[in-house]
Parts: sequence; C-alpha cells; structure tokens
Amino acid sequence: MSRSKQPPSLSRQIVLYVNIFILITSIALIIVTRLLMTNVMVDNASLLVDSITNENIVRTEAKLSRVESIARNIKFLIEKEIGSSDQRLEIIRSLLITGPEISSIAIAYDPHLNQYPAAQVYTIDNGILQSSQLNPEIYPYTDWYNQATRTGTPVWTEPWFTRTGTQKIVTSHAVSLQNNGKSVGVLRLDVTIDRLKDLIQVDNLKNDARLFMISKTGSFVVHTDDSLSMNYSIFALAEEYDDSVLRETGKRMLRGERGIAKLKENGPLKNYWLAFAPLRSNDWAIGVLLPEKEIFITLNRITMIQALASIIAFICLAIIVYFRIKRINKPLKELVLAAEELGAGNFDVQAPEVHDYSEIMYLSHSFNSMKESLREYIKNLSETKAVKDRIQTEVGSASTIQRNLIPPNSEKGLFNNSIKAFGILNPAGDIGGDLYDYFLINERCFCFVIADVTGKGIVASMTMTMVSTFIRAKAAYHKDPASLMLDLNAYLCTNNIAENFVTMIIGYLDLHSSKLLYTNAGHVPWFVRKKDCSYTKIGETQATSLGFIPNLKIENAEFDLDLGDEIILFTDGITEAMSSSESFFGIERLEEIVKGLQNPNPETTAHAILTAAQKFSNPDQQYDDITLLVIEFVHPVLA
Repeated sequence: MSRSKQPPSLSRQIVLYVNIFILITSIALIIVTRLLMTNVMVDNASLLVDSITNENIVRTEAKLSRVESIARNIKFLIEKEIGSSDQRLEIIRSLLITGPEISSIAIAYDPHLNQYPAAQVYTIDNGILQSSQLNPEIYPYTDWYNQATRTGTPVWTEPWFTRTGTQKIVTSHAVSLQNNGKSVGVLRLDVTIDRLKDLIQVDNLKNDARLFMISKTGSFVVHTDDSLSMNYSIFALAEEYDDSVLRETGKRMLRGERGIAKLKENGPLKNYWLAFAPLRSNDWAIGVLLPEKEIFITLNRITMIQALASIIAFICLAIIVYFRIKRINKPLKELVLAAEELGAGNFDVQAPEVHDYSEIMYLSHSFNSMKESLREYIKNLSETKAVKDRIQTEVGSASTIQRNLIPPNSEKGLFNNSIKAFGILNPAGDIGGDLYDYFLINERCFCFVIADVTGKGIVASMTMTMVSTFIRAKAAYHKDPASLMLDLNAYLCTNNIAENFVTMIIGYLDLHSSKLLYTNAGHVPWFVRKKDCSYTKIGETQATSLGFIPNLKIENAEFDLDLGDEIILFTDGITEAMSSSESFFGIERLEEIVKGLQNPNPETTAHAILTAAQKFSNPDQQYDDITLLVIEFVHPVLA
C-alpha cells in the first residue's frame, strides 16, 4: 500500500531547523570555550585553593581562640583565688573533658617561692583527672616557662615533646600568673600536633594536592606528606630545589601576609599553585598546594567528553524528532493544554490517555501524580504558613515585651534634670540577650546596669528577662552593687536552667556626693569621658561571669564623677563587629571615636559609636546583639 508524498509539516521543519541551529551553536561554543579555557582554569584553581585555605584558617583559628579564652578564664580563677582548690581542679577536669583540643593543662609556680604548691600537669584518663609533677630543676629553663615569664604576655610555643603528661609532640599556650604585678609562675595549655592535623582537611581536593602548616621558624608542623612534618622547613625545601619563589613565599608567610603564588618550573613542585594565609593566634601560617597540570588534564577530558556527547545527542535528537514528531505532537499538545488548565488552578483536569509511546505515557501518569502532589502540597503549605505566621506573631510579641523592659529614651533630663541618658538595643535577631536599664533606687541613689547573656534567641531573652526583673525587684534591698550582684549570681546558679553565663556592669551613683560605686562581672571595658574631651578607660573586672560559680567573690570599685561627665557603656557586639575581611572593630577603634567627640550629649555619643561600628562591619551580617548606654551626670541633687 503506497503513501503519497506530502510536504513536511511546519512543526517538523521548525524542530529540524532548531536542532541544526543548536548543533552549529554548540560546536561554536565548544571552540570558543576551548580558547578561553586556560584563563578559566587558572581562575578556578586560584579560587579553589584560596577557598580551602580560608576554610582551614577559620577552623584552626576557632580552636586556638577557644584555647586562649579558656586560658584567660583559668588564669582569672587562679589569680583571684575564686573558689576552693578542689573547685578549680573540678573546673580544669571539666574543661579537659569538654575541650578535646586541649590535651593537658600545667600550673607551674616559681620553685623558689615556697608558699606555692609544686608544679603539676593535669590530664584526663577515662574521665578521671590525672596529675604528674614537673621537675623543678628543669621546667624553669624551658622555652614555654621563660617566654611567658619574661614577656608577661600570652605566648604560643614552637612544637616540642612533653615527657610529662601526654608524652606527645605539642604546641603550648603559656600565660604568666601574676601576684601584685609580679610573675609567680606560668599556666600552660597543651595542644597536640595530632589534633592540629585533624583540623586540616583537604576533602575537596585531589589526592595529589598538599596542605601544610608552618611555625614561626618556617618548620613544617603539619604536612600531608608525613615525611616532611617536624623534619623539614619551607626554606630547606626551597634551597634543595633552588626555588626562589618558594623561598620568597615562605618569607611572606612568616610576615603574616596572605596571597597566591605559582612556583617555579623545576623540582617536584613545578607548576604548583600555593595559596597561603596567616594564623593570627600564634603567628603560624597555612598553605595549600594544587598541581596545575592535573587541573588541565581533568578539564580537557571533561571538555572533550562534553563536546562529543553534545554532538551525538543533538544528532540523535534531530533524527528521532524528525521521524516521530507528527505522531508525538498530538498527545503533547493535549498535555500542554492540561498543564495550562492546572496552572490556572483547575485540579480536576486529566492528562490524555496515551498508549503508543511509553515516555509520553509515563509523562501523562506523572502529570496526574504531580497534580495530586501539588494539591496536597498547597494544602500543607497553607497549614505551614499559618503555623509560621503564629510563631512570627509570638516572636514579635516577645520582642515587644523585651523592648518594654528597657526605659524609653527622652530628650528631657531625668530625676530633676540631674541625669541625661540614652540607650540603643539592636538584637541580632528578632529578640536577643542584651540588656540595659536605669532607675532611681531612692531620692539619692541612681542605679544603672548593662548586661550580656551568652547565646542568642528566645533562651537568652528569657534569661535576660529574669535578670532585668530580679535587679528591679532587689536593688532597693542592697546598699552597693556588689551585694546585689552576689544575690543575682546565687539566683542564676539555682534557677538558670539553660546554663547561660551573664556578663554585667552595675553602678550606684550617689546624686548628692557624685561618687560612683560599680562592679564589673566579666564585661567588656567602659569609658568615662570628661568635658575637656579626655577620657578614662576602665577595663578591670571585679568578678568573672555570673551564673556558674555559686560562691563567687565580688568586690566594689569607686570612681568620682565631675559635672558633665559621660559614662559610656556597651556590649561586645560593638567591639566584635566584624568587617568583610573578618577583622574586628576592636576597643582601639572605639577609643578613637570617643576621643574625637566634640561637645556631645548621650544621644549623639551613642549614635556616633553605633554608626562607626555599622560602617566598619559587613552590613548584611550582624552576628551579635549590639547595645549602648550613655549617661551624662548633669548636676547633683541637693540634700
């Protein structure tokens, strides 16, 4: 049975021409892409190694910073003699268990000072605190002891083998223990080199990529090639292979620079790209080596495979579509119409019944399944949206309640115009864990407070609400801020279920005598600014953070105010505001802002500091709550 010759349909011609056009375009794109591939591969290699370097820097810095923070807390406990010796040992045991980056902790006093106990190294074995005594004839001559006592500042040591305690190669963070301004010993926290190896990861790189960490002398502390670790330095490797680029790069790494360099074309590292960045905590550096040749080979193969697959796929597609388009076109049109109905909201529409082509049949069945899934999804989405709206409303109410706990700002003077005050509370989320407050305890005494709860969100907000309510209720029953803070600490240790720590400054200002009694529990420094633009930074703390040591020792401190003095208080959301380059705003920049203020009042002072911190930091990322409170002592109240 013969068929009469018919002209090709319009749809068949369109599909054929489109496939030919796509095929020609694909070939042209492959050629152009090949010409540009070299620059693209170099850029990709640079971005990849730089990204891996930054990831390892951030991960390692976080662990080293935690070690430094723990050292500061233990130093404070020892020097201030907070708690009994058994309580301090229990805290050390807890830190060794919960801080896997710390392998051992040593407390070594000057052996010539007989009033102090013998030097001990503490480790953990199956949850039990173990101690070993250091040899008094040896440890006073070690680098870690001498560096800490000589400089009086915290130091990180070069890797060394400790024969007492873990008996491993470690790097130590050593801080001087002071008594009346004199060094009486050293606190040492050890981190094993094996732990540093665990922090360095090259999961995103190929097997022949290399990652290393060098110390302040250029020695390889950690290297993916174990034969180089603790046996070689970057400069020895540069000398062996006469690589001037590697030698200069090593110098840049020791200077704390960051960058990417291509090594010379000789030796085992030829055509390698080296990305490097400094570890600010201990002046070490991390580098990542990635071979350029391997990248080119891989990408060339991918390009060839993609080109060949594209050509074959488009040719096959053109042939199949050419011969099948007429019979397939009809059910496809019906399916398109059904999809349009579904898109218009008609969930009763049915896809056409197809039996000729399994693909279209499956597509039709999938369409019906998708319709039912979409119907169910819209139903669930509506329920989810309702739940989300309810939660958002509750969080909004909690935010309103929290803001109502702080006193409103007013342009007029307070308490017979003797005080002017202005506060700013910007939580990182809808609600936060910062607080400021001020009120009259009686006709003579003005009380102010600023506090910061560790953590964020609802839990921190609830803790801060407890603190605010407690202070308002109890302030009148305490004659000084230290006794009020002691009462609050006991309350938090008993009732703080979330175990959040609280840093705080409380001040009692006598409006008759102009004397300020205050106490600082682990909070950041604060300032008193004079009329002549001079200022005093008050950084000494009278106690550690509240809420975790029941029998905390808290003392009062005193400061005499003059008329027109400004008290400038803030939380660490200001000093730890982070820029896009991951640097902190810091107390030094804040001092420059305070120093440069001209004839300010509390409102302009607060806004000047907030504006400077926000301008410095990344505007899209606020990691911590920001709180400011500025109080001006206008004039005393007459008795």
